[in-house]
Amino acid sequence: MSAGDVNGDRRPDVLVGAPNADNNGRTASGSAYVVDGYGRPQLAYRPLQAQVGKVIEPHEPTQLARTARRPSRCLHRFSAACGCRGTGTPTTAQARTTHRVTMTDLAGSVSANLVVTVAAPPDMTAPALTLRAASRSGSAASAPCA
Repeated sequence: MSAGDVNGDRRPDVLVGAPNADNNGRTASGSAYVVDGYGRPQLAYRPLQAQVGKVIEPHEPTQLARTARRPSRCLHRFSAACGCRGTGTPTTAQARTTHRVTMTDLAGSVSANLVVTVAAPPDMTAPALTLRAASRSGSAASAPCA
């Protein structure tokens, strides 16, 4: 009997019944067992757009299939490579960089590229504009724009 994805690993699991099993000291009370689905791990990411000074939020994979209950192990050196210094907040702008993420589960390991671009923050300090108007006497007067 199919049970769907019981353990959240995105693989179909199977529910197996044992109608005459002795469970908890009760004769022929029956039992049901979940057999976890099994297959090659799969992993993929969409590109990540980050900005200097803003914390990078968790970036979920676009494709994930694993043979294990959560958590599987994912290894990457993303924080150091993007200039986050362990804080999750980039400190320097970077053009497109590619990071390798490796996931290991019960069936083995798989790697995927994570492309990251860290943009500089928008310039919020535009220079003040100054209007110059001629006075009646012919001399110029200046006033900052509001």
